[in-house]
Amino acid sequence: MMTSTGVSADDYIQFQVNAVAAGYSWDADEDILYGNGNESGEVSQLQYEHFDVNKFGRNWFDLEHTFGNNLGGIPGNDSTYVIFANPAFSLSKLSGANISLGPISDVMASYRYEKSDYGSFEANNYGILLTWDIPGFQWFETDFYYRKTDFDGNTARDGNLFSRIFYQANDINIAGIAVKHMATIIFNDRKDDFGNEYVFRPDFFVFLNEAKTLDAGLRFDIHHFENPDFLGGGDETVFTPRAMVRYYF
Repeated sequence: MMTSTGVSADDYIQFQVNAVAAGYSWDADEDILYGNGNESGEVSQLQYEHFDVNKFGRNWFDLEHTFGNNLGGIPGNDSTYVIFANPAFSLSKLSGANISLGPISDVMASYRYEKSDYGSFEANNYGILLTWDIPGFQWFETDFYYRKTDFDGNTARDGNLFSRIFYQANDINIAGIAVKHMATIIFNDRKDDFGNEYVFRPDFFVFLNEAKTLDAGLRFDIHHFENPDFLGGGDETVFTPRAMVRYYF
């Protein structure tokens, strides 16, 4: 996303990009925690995403709406959505001082909100976001949160550690074709029977026009967690490939 245009001239926004995307997966297995797969594996998805850098810090917003028969193994559950809202406030910008140390370019106070209709899920996360200057990356950030969640059947009310890495790497050149690569990596130290949870979402996209407003590619969602005893125990890894097309504005 960071390679796309979309700069605003007003005083608040210093850089912004918006994107809408459509995706299709032919192998989306049932995911009891996220509810975005099914027995047939055929699932489609619409996504709207916003990212901006502003005079106070940065904002990220993401809406993903998934469609398919009996999602999460629930009969009649043919669509589900999830919302992420994540403002972060730069200590450097707020204080007027250069708060950096080595490769750490800034420290931000960050809040992350998550909401889904699947299981009436809601999460509030409060923590620190670090941005980094690392060779080979256009953007690199790490987040560390205290996390509180609520959902149907939740018996673990204690907060827990939630951490996230997001990066966009410099383009990968393959046979003269510039491939954009970005990824999200999540570790969730859950306090319920699902144990430690890991998420890895790498994207590989190629622009389809000279204006760089349209691209297409592949996204892979890899979700790992521990099954509780009532589901037979053992580790579970859900791997979902998805073909996508995306438009920037």
